[in-house]
Amino acid sequence: MNNKKWIWIAGVSFIVILLLAISFKWWAPSSSAETLTEEEVVKIVLEKYPGEIVKTVKADNKFEIEMKRDKGTYHLQIDAKSGEVISLELVEKVQEQPLQPKQLTEDEAKEIAASEGTLESIDLIKEKDKSYYEAIVNKNHEKITLQLDTVTGEIIHSTKKRAAIITEQEAIAIASTEAAGKIDDIDLHDNADGTPYYLVEIEPEDGDDMVVQINAYTGEVKSVTLEDNAEDLD
Repeated sequence: MNNKKWIWIAGVSFIVILLLAISFKWWAPSSSAETLTEEEVVKIVLEKYPGEIVKTVKADNKFEIEMKRDKGTYHLQIDAKSGEVISLELVEKVQEQPLQPKQLTEDEAKEIAASEGTLESIDLIKEKDKSYYEAIVNKNHEKITLQLDTVTGEIIHSTKKRAAIITEQEAIAIASTEAAGKIDDIDLHDNADGTPYYLVEIEPEDGDDMVVQINAYTGEVKSVTLEDNAEDLD
């Protein structure tokens, strides 16, 4: 009787131990499977937030991740079992560069300057704290220096300098090529449009006196007339 009892107890104990062993065998791997690997966590994060992973550290039941995205550097906390995002924080914002305004091309600057007169030259001037186009134009016998804003094309500064006129001696030399004789008189006058001119009177050896009209800017001979008809030139 006692032997049967012990056999029965031993059998039950064996079955219990066997069941415990089987249960532990199945339970242990399933428990470890609940914790995600670093690679799995990184994959989950990049699927949600495309960017560059800088650092990944596992602490307790979560992963601490540092990553860079367009707007800056972020710090994330990820649940090590579920892969859920516990927190997401922007820790360092990218400094946005201000947009540089579009600068006028030289051709665009030339077009603006040419509207102010006959364009002689244009250059892009770069100084320490500013840049501008400097153009020189001629208008009404004046040399005008313009400074143009490189973005808006606005004239920010201008100076005028009246063109130089030829001297009396130069005018006499020009008149002498048009009519031979003694120089009797020379006067400087202004046209209605403001253009100065010389009237050079020449007394020939024989015949009537001649008057030569010369553009004082260019030295161009405008007319050669008899003195009696020269009154219309004044």
